[in-house]
Amino acid sequence: MRIWRKEFSEEEISFVLEKIRDQRTVSPDGSVSISNSGPDDLDRWTSFLLSAIDISARSNSMRMKIVRNAIFSSELGTNFTEKDFRRIVYRLKNKYEAQDISHFRVVFPVWNLPTYILGTKKTSGFLINFSPSTRTQIFRKITEERLSQTSKRGMKEFFSEEKLIDLRKCSIVSVYLPANNPGEAHERASEAIYEILGLINLVLDFGKSWRMSFRSRGKFPVSTVLIAPHITVHKKNGELAYDGFWYENWRQCPNEWCRSAGRVA
Repeated sequence: MRIWRKEFSEEEISFVLEKIRDQRTVSPDGSVSISNSGPDDLDRWTSFLLSAIDISARSNSMRMKIVRNAIFSSELGTNFTEKDFRRIVYRLKNKYEAQDISHFRVVFPVWNLPTYILGTKKTSGFLINFSPSTRTQIFRKITEERLSQTSKRGMKEFFSEEKLIDLRKCSIVSVYLPANNPGEAHERASEAIYEILGLINLVLDFGKSWRMSFRSRGKFPVSTVLIAPHITVHKKNGELAYDGFWYENWRQCPNEWCRSAGRVA
């Protein structure tokens, strides 16, 4: 069965697989290494295969994991064929989709969330909470973990005092969902949030192309409802599932035009 998208020719597929085969070494202990190439070569091959392979997966991070682990699979022989590679790809896909799934909470600070966006929304296995209760033990744990991150050494580059003040003005939106790992949880939750906030901005900012700022940083994007630069992924109990965060870049937040939902009594 062909797994390649029709826009990629057999010659292109064969060329990349040959490059991987020529520089791939399988040791007697089963470990696999890539020789005579730099990390950029491996990244290029992986990117090509990700674009060329037509398989469904829950997320791009899972597709990346399938392709990378297929290249480094000890079950893929030294002189593997295209058919051998396809077989490993399908086996890994079935393996990862059958793995135990954990539930995560992905936390987004949102600037200028309208006051009428409250409560929870269920969609496609997600539970999006636009106004999580600040009184729960889980929320307090999430807040504690996020504050701890912002105060770590070396974080001043990301969390200046001005940015911390802006973050404190944001509403917290929590997305509860199943995923294999924190990266997949972030990716899938982000897609759901972007879709909703995109619709909100479409309504609020219809007809605008830019907006005036009184700060010295020039014109801002037209959107007034923005995701602030500190997205974290947590376990069910509020602890960090990943000791890091995703950074949504913004030049600086716009002037606040409404009270955020998180501060409505």
